[in-house]
Amino acid sequence: MGQETIEKAGIAKCGHDAAEPAYYHFNSRFDGVIGGQRVTVFAGALRGDPTQGVLLVRALPADGKRRGRQINGPAGAGTLKLVGSKNGRMQVLAQRGDSIWVDLPAAHAVSEKHIA
Repeated sequence: MGQETIEKAGIAKCGHDAAEPAYYHFNSRFDGVIGGQRVTVFAGALRGDPTQGVLLVRALPADGKRRGRQINGPAGAGTLKLVGSKNGRMQVLAQRGDSIWVDLPAAHAVSEKHIA
């Protein structure tokens, strides 16, 4: 997993209702191909608790069955925003100023991993 690269990647702003608006409030998204899988990462916060930042990672593997999971940011750090990527890692900035690096190949493959 650690040798996989991010290909055809990009970070963009997204609307608050980009994915599951009843649960999340998103501000940015990443779209790319990791290890042959199309991966989308949404960054923002829980709609019911804006102090809890989250990433929502969705992957579309070769079998066509979409997979997704939520990764929680540090408690009380506020909304998360995607700000950059380098060497298969995504830089995430929390509202209170925390800078976090997330290994995207591991993030979309490992279940229940928290970045805090």
